[in-house]
Amino acid sequence: MDIKLTELIESLEKRSLDAKEKSNFKEKDFLTGGFYDEIPDEAKEEIKKIPVELQKGLFEGMSIAYEKIMIDLELILKSEDADKLSYTERLSVNYQRMADMLKEKFELDKTDYRSGYLQGEASAYQMVGEEIQMIFQMNELGRN
Repeated sequence: MDIKLTELIESLEKRSLDAKEKSNFKEKDFLTGGFYDEIPDEAKEEIKKIPVELQKGLFEGMSIAYEKIMIDLELILKSEDADKLSYTERLSVNYQRMADMLKEKFELDKTDYRSGYLQGEASAYQMVGEEIQMIFQMNELGRN
């Protein structure tokens, strides 16, 4: 259990740093970078349409959410309680609820920083909630 939690925390730390780095990345930098030739033409056009503020908010929302999740997981990891799996399962359920709540707060047609931030935060909670379910082999009806 502790090993899986530690690996997940380390993975989230990398994702948080990556998202933070991407929040400062400009579309023009991306289009002139080494990945440009690998991107389909349709995707290049879509990237050009995404406002920089939306991108910045999206990645910052993800980064902050990952940091919050790492704190939750580190508390469980350092806990003296024997039933860490139960706490982890509750976190997963709460992350799914958090993602659903955040999804109600943004409109997909808005392209401002706030909307991007909420979308990024919601996606991070949803992805990690699902990842916890897979890592610890949980299902809707309880533990396997």
